Amino acid sequence: MLFHYHYWTPYLEETELFYRKLGFRVTQRIGKENGEFQTFSPPLDWNDFRNRKIVFRIIELKKGAINITFGYGKRIRFDHIGFLLGDEEYHQICQQATQQNWNVEEGERRTFLYSPCKWKVELQTNMDAIDDVNGVSIEGMNVVGNNVDILIKILGEKMTPLTIQAGDDFRVEEVRFSTVCPNVILDPNGVNLLGVER
Repeated sequence: MLFHYHYWTPYLEETELFYRKLGFRVTQRIGKENGEFQTFSPPLDWNDFRNRKIVFRIIELKKGAINITFGYGKRIRFDHIGFLLGDEEYHQICQQATQQNWNVEEGERRTFLYSPCKWKVELQTNMDAIDDVNGVSIEGMNVVGNNVDILIKILGEKMTPLTIQAGDDFRVEEVRFSTVCPNVILDPNGVNLLGVER
């Protein structure tokens, strides 16, 4: 299941507020202050730390079967998409990625696949990455990127919700949610969000 996307952005507070207005809840904020990583998660809000020099590494929001993360970047830059998988699917996709010469970086909580051509894909098997598998979900996503054929070989039928347009600048242009938003709206990072009926 396609469940996740991550951005680097200078518009942290604006992005958080935007998605909170769509019903997402903040589950964590981790940032570096005075050289040390600390948490600034709820119940803290922006009024508690807005004027401090914190470089946020990750802000995570969840709603239903959707998980969105972003961190501070000097410019807007899309980082990766993520799939929530069962153990068998996970091992199959890792094997296919290795066969296509992608770097597979297994971590304690998640695994990343790195392509030679800018694609980065997160594989997640922990159900606590989302709130509710039966809740609102990502129904589709339009992505710009290159070497699509290799991605298709690796993801197989998991590619179904992705529409990919060839291009060198790896980015997401549109995300289709099941009933999160009533019509097309633009998030602070230039991504079109569209609510669709299941």
